[in-house]
Amino acid sequence: MRFFLTCAVISLFSFATFANAGENTYSEEPFTAKVQNIRLQSLLIAQGKKNEDLVTTQARVKLFKPSVNIDDVRQASISDIEEVNFLIEYTKANINGEVEKILSFWAPEERTIIKERLSNAEMLGRSKAYFENNPGLSVLGVVDQGETQAILQRRGAMVLGVNIIKSDNKIHLTNKPADDLELAIIEASFVQ
Repeated sequence: MRFFLTCAVISLFSFATFANAGENTYSEEPFTAKVQNIRLQSLLIAQGKKNEDLVTTQARVKLFKPSVNIDDVRQASISDIEEVNFLIEYTKANINGEVEKILSFWAPEERTIIKERLSNAEMLGRSKAYFENNPGLSVLGVVDQGETQAILQRRGAMVLGVNIIKSDNKIHLTNKPADDLELAIIEASFVQ
């Protein structure tokens, strides 16, 4: 009985977290980061910036307060946030190592390149092991960059933007963000 009550409380907490996160709307927000923390710092150095300089960008974002945290996607309930559902299903496909299913998450024009990468058994095995050992998600929000969006996901001490494109009412992964430098600044702004 105690097990079932605990599960019910966890389920209610998860539902409340998803419901609260879904109430957030897009707003223009500033993001500031130190050049040395930005993954594309070489572009900024080429523009005359120094590692200790701060750079700021303004972006249209929907931040989830609180962030959506899922310990294990294999036991996650359905969220009312489509981007979170997308990451849950994508993570599950990677845990299971399902190549065709993983491919289905990608933009059609990028699938050939991704299929080549996934055909490397060693790389696929490392990816599968990573997701099996890290089945959780921490989703901070979504950045709207016009042609593409980025789902902000915390992975350890880092925040990474998972680039997506929407077409035919479906979400697809893409390796072609509308503004990668802007996204890199936003990611680095979360560095403590």
